[in-house]
Amino acid sequence: MPAPAEGGSSVILTLCGDRPDALSLDKIRAAEQLAGQAARTLRTALRVEELKDLAEDLQTALANNTVIDTALGVVMAQNHCGHDTAFDVLVRAADSRNTKVRDVAAAVVASVSAARFRSRQERIRQIQHRWAQFRAK
Repeated sequence: MPAPAEGGSSVILTLCGDRPDALSLDKIRAAEQLAGQAARTLRTALRVEELKDLAEDLQTALANNTVIDTALGVVMAQNHCGHDTAFDVLVRAADSRNTKVRDVAAAVVASVSAARFRSRQERIRQIQHRWAQFRAK
């Protein structure tokens, strides 16, 4: 007994009996209802999976946009240019490396983050050095 679900999927309920007249009309109708219920459950499960995939895609897109927007800000600040020019810089860099804009953007953000970390570490060393000099007096 086939029961259409969604997107070309179907539920097929197969019943077997030990003799040719094992399934009465009532049992066949009950089996048809069961197949229909199974199809509705499958539709729901497929929809839940579809929505999970959509949520993951949206989260990925949001994360990519955040990285790209951050990289655009870095390029704009470093080159004293506008948004469109900064975006063109990222696109040209991606094209020349045969990679995606989001990967170039991630590299830009990572390089700035690493430089910022190094700068912070250097400031900490300077403060420690001054403190040591102060204590030595």
